[in-house]
Amino acid sequence: MITAKRVAGLLAEAEADVVALRRVLALCNGHARTAKAETIDAVVGRAIAVRGGGAKRGAVFASVKAKRQETARILNAIGEAGRPLSSEEIAAAAGGPVRFLGSFVRRGYVKKTAAGKYARTAKVFIPDKVAADRAKRAGA
Repeated sequence: MITAKRVAGLLAEAEADVVALRRVLALCNGHARTAKAETIDAVVGRAIAVRGGGAKRGAVFASVKAKRQETARILNAIGEAGRPLSSEEIAAAAGGPVRFLGSFVRRGYVKKTAAGKYARTAKVFIPDKVAADRAKRAGA
């Protein structure tokens, strides 16, 4: 149920967005005076801050990074064994429950043997894809 307080809060957010968008429009159309004109980056940055986008984005990237590090830890545990492991053995080697074995098989990082055990494939897993892509572009 929406309360009057919630509606007032949504209205305040919308008004702040409208002000920011009007400034952007004025900058794009050249109607703002150059002495008081803000850069588009500053206006858009404030608009994102009003919407709360900046805080959420960092939290999302942190959670993705944590999941990729967990994946690397599990795949390393499977690879270091040097033999096919059961899901219980993988959980013990990884130091906790492993819920992603099906995803690993589908994506080609792990192969399921006829005995129902899992063996690491040669496919490379890169935990920090963003840094790897930046390095690749810088070298190219």
